[in-house]
Amino acid sequence: MTKLLLILHFLGLAIGGGAPFFMAVLRPAFLKMDGVDAKPFLMKAGRTGNMLSKAGVSLLIVTGLALVWSGDFAGQTASPLFVVKMAAVALVTVYVGAMHVFMRRAAGGNAAAAQRVALYAPWGLVIAPLPVIFAVLTFS
Repeated sequence: MTKLLLILHFLGLAIGGGAPFFMAVLRPAFLKMDGVDAKPFLMKAGRTGNMLSKAGVSLLIVTGLALVWSGDFAGQTASPLFVVKMAAVALVTVYVGAMHVFMRRAAGGNAAAAQRVALYAPWGLVIAPLPVIFAVLTFS
C-alpha cells in the first residue's frame, strides 16, 4: 500500500508542481497580448493550469497525509526538515490558491488581477520545487 501511495503522491507532485511551469512558460505570450486577446487566452490556459494545480496539490496533500498516518515514515516526520518540507507544501498550496483567485478575477475582466497573474506566475518556478528539495533532504 505504501508504494501505491508514494506513486500517487509523486504523481500529485508532478501535476501540481508542473502547472506553475506551464503558466510561467505562457507568461511571455500573455504579456504581448492586448486586453482583448488576453482574456480568451487567460480563460483557456489559466483554467487548464489552475485545474492541474488544484488537482495535483489536492492529490499531494491527501496521499501525504495517508503516508504519514500509515506509520512507515513515523521516525522522519519528527525531524525539523520535515517541518520545513510541510511549510514548503503549505507555501505551494497558498500560491495555487492565490493564483486561482487571481485567475478567476482576471477572467471576469479585472485588469489588476490579470497583472498579478503575469507578475506572480514566474514565482511558481521557485516555489514548486521546494517540497521536492526538502522531501529529498528529509527522506534521503
